[in-house]
Amino acid sequence: MARHQETIRHLRHIGDDTAEAIAHSNLGYAYMEIPAVRDLDAAESAYQRSLDLSDPQNTLNRSKCLQTISMVYQDRFEEARRQGGSEVALQLHAQAAVAQYRQALDLCPAITARGPLHNNLGLLYTALGQTERAREHYEQDVQICEQTSDRYGTGQTRVNLAIKYTRLI
Repeated sequence: MARHQETIRHLRHIGDDTAEAIAHSNLGYAYMEIPAVRDLDAAESAYQRSLDLSDPQNTLNRSKCLQTISMVYQDRFEEARRQGGSEVALQLHAQAAVAQYRQALDLCPAITARGPLHNNLGLLYTALGQTERAREHYEQDVQICEQTSDRYGTGQTRVNLAIKYTRLI
């Protein structure tokens, strides 16, 4: 983590906002995915800094930043659920994730990048037990995958749909 911080200091010093945004995003990823340093607060902070540094005209990149922030909230939701967190805490994390995903969808100019956002919303709504909303987002993802000839993505989302339906039985 020290090398990430050092890189960020150097990039800040030379004023390269684009590279600094990428470095913050990489730092956020490390805080989310490396068990030894997992820290969702630090991940959110790094992703937020990446968003703050992103060019306002680069809506695809900003959408991706919002998606990563959404994933932090979704991870918080999952952790709180595993630990038997209060219903209020679960709802707060879920609402924050949904809000960020929707912002990401609103900004996203690339159809291929919209599919995973819909799939993630489908997963979140499935975890919340909101079957109809989950189905809507999964179906939107399948449509996007079919339009872009993404056979793997289509199959993956249909598996998610099947899992959702088997839980209803």
